[in-house]
Amino acid sequence: MVTENIHIPVIRENSINAGSNDVIDLTKFVTYEEIKELPSYPAKMLIDVREPKELEETGRIPTSINIPLKQVAEKLSLDFSSDNFKTLFQREKPTVDTEIIFYCKIGARSQSATDLCYKLGYKKKKHRYVNKVKVVTETLELSTHEFVNRFRRLKPTIWTEVIFTCRSGKRAEDACEMARNLGFKNVKNYKGSWMEWAEKEGLKK
Repeated sequence: MVTENIHIPVIRENSINAGSNDVIDLTKFVTYEEIKELPSYPAKMLIDVREPKELEETGRIPTSINIPLKQVAEKLSLDFSSDNFKTLFQREKPTVDTEIIFYCKIGARSQSATDLCYKLGYKKKKHRYVNKVKVVTETLELSTHEFVNRFRRLKPTIWTEVIFTCRSGKRAEDACEMARNLGFKNVKNYKGSWMEWAEKEGLKK
Protein backbone atom coordinates (compact mmCIF):
# COMPACT_ATOMS: atom_id res chain seq x y z
CA MET A 1 0.00 0.00 0.00
CA VAL A 2 1.27 3.47 -0.91
CA THR A 3 1.06 5.80 2.05
CA GLU A 4 2.74 8.94 0.71
CA ASN A 5 0.36 11.68 -0.38
CA ILE A 6 1.55 14.22 -2.91
CA HIS A 7 -0.45 17.41 -2.96
CA ILE A 8 -0.14 19.20 -6.31
CA PRO A 9 -1.94 22.55 -6.41
CA VAL A 10 -2.97 23.05 -10.02
CA ILE A 11 -4.27 26.61 -10.17
CA ARG A 12 -5.76 29.01 -7.73
CA GLU A 13 -6.86 32.45 -8.80
CA ASN A 14 -3.83 34.63 -9.56
CA SER A 15 -1.30 32.01 -8.49
CA ILE A 16 0.33 28.72 -9.43
CA ASN A 17 2.62 26.34 -7.60
CA ALA A 18 6.19 26.86 -8.79
CA GLY A 19 7.39 23.35 -8.10
CA SER A 20 8.61 24.11 -4.58
CA ASN A 21 7.09 25.92 -1.64
CA ASP A 22 6.80 29.10 -3.69
CA VAL A 23 3.61 30.43 -5.18
CA ILE A 24 3.87 32.55 -8.33
CA ASP A 25 1.64 35.56 -8.90
CA LEU A 26 -0.31 34.94 -12.10
CA THR A 27 -0.62 38.67 -12.69
CA LYS A 28 3.03 38.30 -13.75
CA PHE A 29 2.01 35.88 -16.51
CA VAL A 30 0.84 36.75 -19.99
CA THR A 31 -1.67 35.07 -22.28
CA TYR A 32 -1.58 33.98 -25.90
CA GLU A 33 -3.69 37.00 -26.82
CA GLU A 34 -1.20 39.37 -25.19
CA ILE A 35 1.67 37.72 -27.06
CA LYS A 36 -0.17 38.15 -30.36
CA GLU A 37 -0.48 41.88 -29.67
CA LEU A 38 3.24 42.41 -29.02
CA PRO A 39 4.01 43.78 -32.52
CA SER A 40 1.87 46.76 -31.51
CA TYR A 41 3.96 47.29 -28.36
CA PRO A 42 7.61 47.48 -29.48
CA ALA A 43 8.72 48.80 -26.09
CA LYS A 44 8.06 45.35 -24.60
CA MET A 45 10.74 42.69 -25.00
CA LEU A 46 9.95 39.03 -25.68
CA ILE A 47 12.82 36.65 -24.95
CA ASP A 48 12.96 32.98 -25.94
CA VAL A 49 15.22 31.18 -23.46
CA ARG A 50 15.41 27.88 -25.33
CA GLU A 51 18.61 26.61 -26.92
CA PRO A 52 19.34 27.71 -30.53
CA LYS A 53 19.02 24.10 -31.71
CA GLU A 54 15.43 24.02 -30.45
CA LEU A 55 14.62 27.16 -32.39
CA GLU A 56 16.05 25.62 -35.55
CA GLU A 57 13.58 22.78 -35.16
CA THR A 58 10.49 24.79 -34.25
CA GLY A 59 11.01 28.44 -35.17
CA ARG A 60 10.18 31.19 -32.69
CA ILE A 61 7.44 33.66 -31.84
CA PRO A 62 7.55 36.89 -33.90
CA THR A 63 9.29 39.88 -32.22
CA SER A 64 11.26 37.59 -29.88
CA ILE A 65 15.01 37.44 -29.43
CA ASN A 66 16.87 34.35 -28.29
CA ILE A 67 18.89 34.39 -25.08
CA PRO A 68 19.36 30.80 -23.83
CA LEU A 69 18.65 30.45 -20.12
CA LYS A 70 22.31 29.84 -19.27
CA GLN A 71 23.17 33.23 -20.81
CA VAL A 72 20.38 35.30 -19.27
CA ALA A 73 22.32 36.36 -16.17
CA GLU A 74 25.24 37.56 -18.30
CA LYS A 75 23.37 39.25 -21.16
CA LEU A 76 20.83 41.00 -18.93
CA SER A 77 23.31 41.96 -16.25
CA LEU A 78 23.25 45.69 -15.61
CA ASP A 79 27.01 45.60 -16.30
CA PHE A 80 26.60 44.13 -19.78
CA SER A 81 27.28 46.81 -22.41
CA SER A 82 24.23 48.29 -24.13
CA ASP A 83 26.25 48.52 -27.35
CA ASN A 84 27.19 44.85 -27.18
CA PHE A 85 23.59 43.93 -26.52
CA LYS A 86 22.38 45.88 -29.56
CA THR A 87 25.08 44.34 -31.74
CA LEU A 88 24.10 40.83 -30.68
CA PHE A 89 20.31 41.15 -30.79
CA GLN A 90 19.56 44.20 -32.96
CA ARG A 91 17.46 45.56 -30.12
CA GLU A 92 18.07 48.18 -27.50
CA LYS A 93 19.09 46.63 -24.19
CA PRO A 94 16.15 46.65 -21.77
CA THR A 95 16.28 48.92 -18.75
CA VAL A 96 15.15 47.82 -15.31
CA ASP A 97 11.74 49.32 -16.15
CA THR A 98 11.29 47.56 -19.52
CA GLU A 99 8.53 44.96 -19.58
CA ILE A 100 10.32 41.69 -20.35
CA ILE A 101 8.43 38.52 -21.21
CA PHE A 102 10.19 35.17 -21.20
CA TYR A 103 9.07 31.94 -22.82
CA CYS A 104 10.46 28.48 -23.48
CA LYS A 105 8.86 25.13 -24.34
CA ILE A 106 6.55 24.51 -21.39
CA GLY A 107 7.36 27.27 -18.89
CA ALA A 108 10.01 25.94 -16.50
CA ARG A 109 13.01 27.70 -18.02
CA SER A 110 11.11 30.93 -18.56
CA GLN A 111 10.19 30.94 -14.88
CA SER A 112 13.85 30.47 -14.00
CA ALA A 113 14.72 33.42 -16.25
CA THR A 114 12.06 35.51 -14.54
CA ASP A 115 13.57 34.68 -11.15
CA LEU A 116 17.04 35.62 -12.41
CA CYS A 117 15.80 38.99 -13.64
CA TYR A 118 14.26 39.66 -10.26
CA LYS A 119 17.67 39.16 -8.69
CA LEU A 120 19.27 41.41 -11.32
CA GLY A 121 16.95 44.25 -10.39
CA TYR A 122 14.43 44.23 -13.23
CA LYS A 123 10.99 45.39 -12.12
CA LYS A 124 8.67 44.33 -14.95
CA LYS A 125 9.45 40.76 -15.90
CA LYS A 126 6.76 38.32 -16.93
CA HIS A 127 6.45 34.70 -17.89
CA ARG A 128 4.57 33.24 -20.85
CA TYR A 129 1.94 31.03 -19.25
CA VAL A 130 0.90 28.04 -21.32
CA ASN A 131 -2.40 26.18 -21.09
CA LYS A 132 -3.05 25.90 -17.37
CA VAL A 133 -4.24 22.32 -17.06
CA LYS A 134 -2.16 21.03 -19.98
CA VAL A 135 0.85 21.60 -17.74
CA VAL A 136 -0.42 18.77 -15.53
CA THR A 137 -0.17 16.25 -18.35
CA GLU A 138 3.30 17.44 -19.35
CA THR A 139 4.46 17.36 -15.73
CA LEU A 140 3.20 13.84 -15.05
CA GLU A 141 4.88 12.66 -18.25
CA LEU A 142 8.29 13.89 -17.10
CA SER A 143 10.94 11.28 -16.46
CA THR A 144 11.61 10.48 -12.81
CA HIS A 145 14.91 12.37 -13.01
CA GLU A 146 13.29 15.47 -14.53
CA PHE A 147 10.47 15.41 -11.97
CA VAL A 148 12.88 15.19 -9.03
CA ASN A 149 15.01 18.02 -10.41
CA ARG A 150 12.02 20.29 -10.86
CA PHE A 151 10.00 19.56 -7.73
CA ARG A 152 12.54 18.06 -5.29
CA ARG A 153 10.05 15.25 -4.74
CA LEU A 154 9.91 11.68 -6.01
CA LYS A 155 7.67 11.36 -9.04
CA PRO A 156 4.35 9.76 -8.09
CA THR A 157 3.74 6.25 -9.35
CA ILE A 158 0.39 5.30 -10.85
CA TRP A 159 -0.57 4.03 -7.35
CA THR A 160 0.39 7.17 -5.41
CA GLU A 161 -2.50 9.15 -3.95
CA VAL A 162 -2.36 12.46 -5.85
CA ILE A 163 -4.65 15.30 -4.76
CA PHE A 164 -5.36 18.24 -7.07
CA THR A 165 -6.63 21.64 -6.02
CA CYS A 166 -7.50 24.87 -7.81
CA ARG A 167 -9.77 27.75 -6.81
CA SER A 168 -13.16 26.11 -6.74
CA GLY A 169 -12.59 22.52 -7.88
CA LYS A 170 -13.46 22.57 -11.60
CA ARG A 171 -9.93 22.77 -12.99
CA ALA A 172 -8.75 20.27 -10.39
CA GLU A 173 -11.37 17.84 -11.72
CA ASP A 174 -10.05 18.40 -15.25
CA ALA A 175 -6.56 17.64 -13.94
CA CYS A 176 -7.83 14.46 -12.29
CA GLU A 177 -9.30 13.32 -15.59
CA MET A 178 -6.00 13.99 -17.35
CA ALA A 179 -4.11 12.03 -14.72
CA ARG A 180 -6.55 9.13 -15.03
CA ASN A 181 -6.03 9.14 -18.79
CA LEU A 182 -2.31 8.78 -18.12
CA GLY A 183 -2.99 5.67 -16.01
CA PHE A 184 -2.92 7.09 -12.48
CA LYS A 185 -5.19 4.98 -10.30
CA ASN A 186 -5.58 7.02 -7.14
CA VAL A 187 -6.19 10.67 -8.06
CA LYS A 188 -8.51 12.88 -6.05
CA ASN A 189 -9.99 16.34 -6.28
CA TYR A 190 -10.07 18.56 -3.22
CA LYS A 191 -13.47 19.88 -4.26
CA GLY A 192 -13.51 22.64 -1.68
CA SER A 193 -10.18 23.72 -3.11
CA TRP A 194 -8.77 27.18 -2.36
CA MET A 195 -12.16 28.76 -1.67
CA GLU A 196 -12.89 26.39 1.21
CA TRP A 197 -9.33 26.40 2.49
CA ALA A 198 -9.18 30.21 2.50
CA GLU A 199 -12.51 30.50 4.28
CA LYS A 200 -11.57 28.04 7.02
CA GLU A 201 -8.05 29.46 7.41
CA GLY A 202 -9.17 33.08 7.36
CA LEU A 203 -7.22 33.86 4.18
CA LYS A 204 -8.02 36.02 1.17
CA LYS A 205 -10.15 34.25 -1.43
